Amino acid sequence: MILPVEGSETEGWRPGQPSVFFRSAVSEVNPAFSPDGRWLALSISPRHHEGEDWGLAVVAADGSQPLRNVTTGPGNDRLPDWRP
Repeated sequence: MILPVEGSETEGWRPGQPSVFFRSAVSEVNPAFSPDGRWLALSISPRHHEGEDWGLAVVAADGSQPLRNVTTGPGNDRLPDWRP
């Protein structure tokens, strides 16, 4: 979900209208934006948090590209982190 913030420091801040960032058939957790803000990396699990079958995926932050797996096979790939 995306929850925009509206207003200003002088008027005061208030929550805007929430919207769905993207939809997928997997569980997504631990999002991390790239340093330039163009990409979002996240941990994904097709089994909805069952066991240790987690992978890493990226998606364009503007929603222009679909979710793309960047790890393969069984394993426990979690906690994405961007490094320079």
